[in-house]
Amino acid sequence: MKNCNPRRFSKVKILGLLLIISFQSCIDEITFDPSDQVKSQLVVDGRITTSEGPQILKLSTTQIDNLKKPSPVTDAKITIFDNFGNVEEYVQLGFNAGEYHLMNDIIKGEIGRTYFIEIELRDGSIFQSEPETLMPVPKMTNIEIDFIQETEFDITGLPKTSNFAQVLIDTPIPNEEDGVFLRWDVESDWLVLDRDDPCNPFDVPTACYFNDNIILEELRPFSSRGLELNELSDWAVGRRIVDFSFQFKQYLSVYQYSLTPRAFTFFEQISALSNIEGNLFDEPPAAISGNLFNVNDPNEKVLGYFSASEVDTVRTFLVKEDIPFNFMEICQLIWPRPPCNDICYECERMDGASTIKPDFFQ
Repeated sequence: MKNCNPRRFSKVKILGLLLIISFQSCIDEITFDPSDQVKSQLVVDGRITTSEGPQILKLSTTQIDNLKKPSPVTDAKITIFDNFGNVEEYVQLGFNAGEYHLMNDIIKGEIGRTYFIEIELRDGSIFQSEPETLMPVPKMTNIEIDFIQETEFDITGLPKTSNFAQVLIDTPIPNEEDGVFLRWDVESDWLVLDRDDPCNPFDVPTACYFNDNIILEELRPFSSRGLELNELSDWAVGRRIVDFSFQFKQYLSVYQYSLTPRAFTFFEQISALSNIEGNLFDEPPAAISGNLFNVNDPNEKVLGYFSASEVDTVRTFLVKEDIPFNFMEICQLIWPRPPCNDICYECERMDGASTIKPDFFQ
């Protein structure tokens, strides 16, 4: 893992965006059979990487009407295998329903090894993934934050301006005959310091830490196939709206993964569905073929992909003074002060708060 300091600057771009843009004109048309959406379908979101465990796999099922988020699947038996005959079971730690953790006690992600998983549900259904070879990934050379403003116009022509901190990276692109395929995850880790509680003379101010995934409007996997370049420069991998989370220190982390050609095709199809918002599998819109199948019913559609990749990480941080925009702060009112027992005196009561300091947080 590398720690890179950003080249700090406050370059503000004013971008006028029209809502009526034909995204579909830039991609090949993808059609789906509506009959695929009639019944509930298993959704798998997981990978094995070279990172230290635990590694998380999420398991859920779609809702029949497709209007609600998938329901988490609990009490499944999930096993991972490698091509050296090693076997390890995922465990449910109970933090979040539908999450299974690979502790890497037996199986570890190693470049060149091949992995697949088997999932057994409570009703006896068994699913497997097709084997994936863990691919190497190039090492990113820089991370930078670009502050931008975007203005959208609603159907009445009224403008709405939003401020963003956009995450950009540089990474070399090796010269590979079959091409290089990449994908990114971006996370923010931020801090809230609560206030002294005037109603409690024994109160000790608390530091709370929060973690969020930064979601791209488009899930943008990259392919170098057919391109003549040796580097991606200022490549946008994610952005975060400037809000109260920038009041104290905030770390921004980029995780770069390699993809096999088949995995790239899967994520490229996902990115082509411009109506996706939120996490990749929040609301699966259609049965895009991944690498998972029902052992006893090959015709059953399974959503998702189980991939294998080396991972490279770059990270930087921002403090309030770096932000060129005004934004609403929390818990900073001098008068009137919040009432006794207010959340501003106990940040650990905020959604997602943890008092455990991430090891990279300084």
